[in-house]
Parts: sequence; structure tokens; C-alpha cells
Amino acid sequence: MKHLKILLIILALLPFSSYGQGSNNSTVKTLLHYINTEVSKYNKYEANFNVEGKFLVFANKFGVARIPFHKIGFRMDVKSYSVDVYCLDNEKCINMYDDDGKRSTWSYYNISMPDNGGMAESGYTVFEKLKQLKRIVTGENITDSDEPTALLFYINSQFSKYNKYDSRFDIDKETNELIFVNKFGIARIPFANIDFKINEKTKSVDVYCLDGEKCIEKYDGSGELTTWSYYNVSLIDGDEMSSEIYTVLRKCKKLKTYFSDVTDYVDNEESIDELLNYINLEVSKYNKFGSLLSVDKDKLIFMNEFGRADIAFKAIGFKINDKTKSIDIYCLSGEKCIEKYDDSGDLTTWDYYNISMPDGDEIASTATTVLEKCKALKKKALR
Repeated sequence: MKHLKILLIILALLPFSSYGQGSNNSTVKTLLHYINTEVSKYNKYEANFNVEGKFLVFANKFGVARIPFHKIGFRMDVKSYSVDVYCLDNEKCINMYDDDGKRSTWSYYNISMPDNGGMAESGYTVFEKLKQLKRIVTGENITDSDEPTALLFYINSQFSKYNKYDSRFDIDKETNELIFVNKFGIARIPFANIDFKINEKTKSVDVYCLDGEKCIEKYDGSGELTTWSYYNVSLIDGDEMSSEIYTVLRKCKKLKTYFSDVTDYVDNEESIDELLNYINLEVSKYNKFGSLLSVDKDKLIFMNEFGRADIAFKAIGFKINDKTKSIDIYCLSGEKCIEKYDDSGDLTTWDYYNISMPDGDEIASTATTVLEKCKALKKKALR
């Protein structure tokens, strides 16, 4: 059995050059160095990763396993403060041999990373880097042909920059569920039950239940369950909401289209005419004063049954006003920059103006998208 033990040790220590040459080989080395350094800080079972060709070599004090990358995935298990290696087909694809050559088989294996009663902060980065390692080794590049992966990569990159609670999204493609993880716990939610919107008050992207019920069941590290009708993922840059938040929202909504029956997704990478068409169509559904927007070079033309205003885009911003159930056009300077003339030519001046979009007792569900497109309209007009 000693010969087997020596062989297993050699497998675990095979040089990285067995994987390949060039920049990919260098990236694999860098990823493995980070993963193993962080795992060694928190894992008491001496867990360690290596790569041999198309195989992941996983070792700890109980033995060594050599597993084809194409058979496995990685997931977070906040309950056990671990990153899991799991078999994609739910079969026992992990064959682990101990020092005496005895085999045990597993459908998944935990790499625990506890820290002060919770998951180590770097555990989420280890998780991302293990997924990146698999993509490189198997050649699963992030391309337009794998857009959900690209969308997820962008979303999580922005979360890592601007969210202080280690929020991460993942996807269960078999069940069409969004897996939402942060330092407080983990939730699995069917994409069909949720949507996304911006909450300017909390400077966040909200995941919210379409039926208004508490469809989000979130388990903390001790297994305690809390239920929510929405959940915030804040994206704060200094004291302000990150400017990337609107792109994050757009990509969250696009991600949903791959895992639900959504048919009305509208991308905001549109022309001025396309943006205006969407804005005016939605406003017309809810606004009783005939509000209508158009663009004249670098000016916004705002009209309703009370008159018309030509407003320099550079002087204004847009925001949600929950109190009046409206989108507000407001003057950035705080002064009265909106000069509005009625049909008789009488002038009134304003420091903001409401475009109301009430839907019963709430603001229309599309108001957040209208707001996003108003902001996109300003950017395009000022180009």
C-alpha cells in the first residue's frame, strides 16, 4: 500500500506543465495559488487543489481524489460554511483514496472555510475562482454563445466592487432557480417568481416577488429560516449609488430571460427614438395629463395638457418619487430651470416636475425601467 500512497502523493504534486503552456498555464497557477492560500487559512483538514490535464486533483488529510472537470461543478453551502465540489449528474463521481488505498465515493465534497461563526469572506472569491479554473481547463470561454455566464460574471464583478455584504448570484440551470448568497445566508428562488428593480432610497438592486408574497426563503449559517417579499443588493460607491447599477439591472433582467418565460424584456442599448417610444408608451398607460417627451438635439421637450417646456438636458436629472407615484424631472442646481408655457403663453417656473404613473395604490411596476430609459435618453442626447 505504500506504493499506492506514494503514487497518490505524486499525482497531487504533479507539475502544472502537465496542463499546458502559455498564458492559460500561468493563469491556472495564479488561480491555484490564491485558492490554496485562502483555503489553508480556514480549512482544518488540509484541503488542497491541483490540476492534472483535464482533471481536478483534490486532496485533504483523509485522502486524494482525481476527478474529471467535466463531471463536476462548484457551489456555496453557507450552512456548512463551505465551498462544495459536486457531481453534475448527482451520481457518486468522486472516488477518494486514503493512505491505505481504501476507496470512498461521494456525490459532493465540502471544503469548509469557517471564520468567526460564519463563512470566511474570501470563500466567495475562492468559489468564483474555482469556477474560472474549470472554464479555463475545459475551454468553456465566456463568449456571446454562453451569455448567461457572461452576464453572471459582470453582475458578480460589480457586486464585489460595491456591495459590502459579499453578495453573489449563481444559477441552478436544472431547476431555473436564482441562487442568492451573501454573508447572512443563502436563498434559492425560481426566476419565474421574481423580477428586479432599482431602489434609489437604499441605493440597491432589489430582487422582489412578483405576487407580493414572501417567496424568498433565506437560510442563515445556523439553518434559521427567514422569508422576504424582496431583498436588497446595495451598490454604493462612496456615499452615492454606483453609476453601474443601471447596467447591473439590465443584465439581471436579461439573465432572467434565459430561465423563465419572459417575453417583454427591452434592452436599453437603443436609439433615442426607441427609448422615447418605450417611455411614452408606458407613461400613456398611467398618466392622465397627456404627458409626452421628445428630444431636440440637447434639449428635452416636455408636454402635457397644461403646456410645453424646452429643458436643457445638462440642467436636469430624473428620479422616482414614491410619494407622488411619479418620475420627477428635477433641476440639478436646485434652482427653477424648468420654464413652462401654457396655451395662452403664460410662464410658470419649476425646480422639478412630476410625471405621475400611478397604478392603483402603487407606482406602476414599469416606472423603474422608464426611469432607466430617461437617464439613458439624457446620455445619448448629450453625446
